[in-house]
Amino acid sequence: MATAASLTLDVWRNDELYEFPLRVRGPDLTGVAMRAQVRLAPDTPGAPLVDLALVTNGNAEGIRLAGVSLVDGVFTNDVRIRLNKSTRQALPYAGELGDAALLALAFQIAGRTRLFGNMRILAHAIDSDAAPTSRPASYGAQVSNAPSAGATLTIGTDDVVEVTIDGADLVSLSVVRAEDARDEAIAAQAATIAIRDEFAVLVDGRRLPKLKTAGAKYHAVYSSERLADGYSGPLIQAVASDASPRLAMGLGDEGVALSTVRALRTGDVARVSRIYDQSGAGRDLTQTSFAYMPAIREDVLIGGKLPILFDGRRTNAGDTAQARGMLASHSLSRTDCTFVAVIDPSVSAVPQIFWEYYINANGSGTLIDINTNLDGANFTDSANGGITAGTKPKIPSSPFVMVICLSPGGSTISINGAAKTVGSAFAPGTLARFALGYGPSAGDNFNANFQFGAAVFIDKAVTDEDADAISYELMARFGITPPVANLVIIGDSIHEAVKSTYTLGQKALASNGFNRSISVYNLSAAGVRLSQLYARRTQFDGQVVAAGIPNVALLAAGINDINNGVTAADLYAQQTSYVTWLKANGYAKVLISTLLPETVVDKKTVIDAYNALVRSNTASAEGVVDYAADAVMGAATAPNDVTLYADKLHPVTLGYRFLSPILEAAVNMALAA
Repeated sequence: MATAASLTLDVWRNDELYEFPLRVRGPDLTGVAMRAQVRLAPDTPGAPLVDLALVTNGNAEGIRLAGVSLVDGVFTNDVRIRLNKSTRQALPYAGELGDAALLALAFQIAGRTRLFGNMRILAHAIDSDAAPTSRPASYGAQVSNAPSAGATLTIGTDDVVEVTIDGADLVSLSVVRAEDARDEAIAAQAATIAIRDEFAVLVDGRRLPKLKTAGAKYHAVYSSERLADGYSGPLIQAVASDASPRLAMGLGDEGVALSTVRALRTGDVARVSRIYDQSGAGRDLTQTSFAYMPAIREDVLIGGKLPILFDGRRTNAGDTAQARGMLASHSLSRTDCTFVAVIDPSVSAVPQIFWEYYINANGSGTLIDINTNLDGANFTDSANGGITAGTKPKIPSSPFVMVICLSPGGSTISINGAAKTVGSAFAPGTLARFALGYGPSAGDNFNANFQFGAAVFIDKAVTDEDADAISYELMARFGITPPVANLVIIGDSIHEAVKSTYTLGQKALASNGFNRSISVYNLSAAGVRLSQLYARRTQFDGQVVAAGIPNVALLAAGINDINNGVTAADLYAQQTSYVTWLKANGYAKVLISTLLPETVVDKKTVIDAYNALVRSNTASAEGVVDYAADAVMGAATAPNDVTLYADKLHPVTLGYRFLSPILEAAVNMALAA
């Protein structure tokens, strides 16, 4: 049985960065050898034109296993093939001016060829100054076909290749490890299997479970995925520009399709003007102002699903009357109800993700402002004070399902099916309006970005059995699995991603490359100094240590200290104290990042001295996240490039694409050690 497939790679010769993502479904490839070579043609003697080996550094040329995930018992390996610009420019030219050079490519896993075919080096108008005018005629490297169908090669609409390996020939430690991991995952989820068997396990084509709570029904359901049983209408309405017509998406599909987003987008995103209510009652979430609409983009996902993206930066000075979110009118007269949400926020301090406005029996209004502050979730009721009492549940900045039951007998909150936090009694009255996103805000204020997967209203406070069933179903639909490690990011505005539009900045981009399922708590905040972070370490860092799994801390602050006159030596001394404290308080691994470059000469001198101390690692951290060593983002003149930095300090989304592999590699290496 043949287990190879043909593939043609089209590669720009002169782009600064080329990294090809390859999804390989089958055995866990952790520790498995991978290599690739490029020649003029198969059997061309001598050294190959390109010889790619397995690497772990996200900035190095070669083949890197950026992450492994387990979905429905099958491993999906995120393999990245990276070619440096200097390598591509050194490849031969052939044919007439403007012709692509046709070369031969082969890719092996564990010594067996899995992919073979052509690599076409495309002609380019940029940086072609040294391109030869006289070239040999094209020859060799003919198109090949797979000898028989044994491996399934799927090239998706996003140009990402998915290979399903047929056959169990990788009988090695990796297979044993895969089986062990699968067994551990099954054991860890044993407590949920009974519920998920009794109700419909949510995969594409399945729906929210039927409610067992007496008299309860789904009042409203919002998502870019089809969740409500019996609903066949569109999921969202999107628009390319303010003047263009609105387009209903998801009609008849299980979720919003990537191809429709690509066809409609302007730049990186398509704007979302409406999220349809899948209950069929017409309580749609809408935003009429194009400037304030959320978005959807093809490279930001929750568990492979396209979420709605709310941009905390989308605010205009003085526009205090404009809500930066979506609003729906409701009429739900209850003394109890349930609210469920699937959310992935950029940081663990997210002011006002939602708000709900209730009209009480006496006609007065009650505004519930649902916040996720650093010290835990607080659900502020303007009439009765905070809903939660005692220990507040900590909010991760990785995807989670939140279930809130409001009841006169006591309100409860749970995160990802964990134990409920019992709060104060609450009687909401009549739900009049629901807002998803942020309320009016004056000035250019920053609120953290977040991805929205789903929101569900139920007209009664449901039983724990129903709450767990809904939670686990939505976790399955959006690929939210029990974490095997915990990453806590302790930083400033760089890691808060204050200039990253319609994404979650580095945290989201890096999450795709972690080798394991990792929960993330991003405790970063704009303007904060390392000294301030250290002062509140017990209140924040000490409260998010996860039990039973490795905890990794990333110390990524310091620029605000330097801006306030702290010397390199004093800053690193404080980092050293911080490392010592973290290791004594539940963190098995601690990483320290270097600081990105600064164009002001005096600051540059201090930053360079500090980065040298970080690399010396006398603080005994388990690793250095060396952002400053990146050839693109760490270049002395990089802050002047507006395609990388918004204001000579804060990276934009493209900038985080260069930084994320560095964080991925450091975290993966720390957990593997």
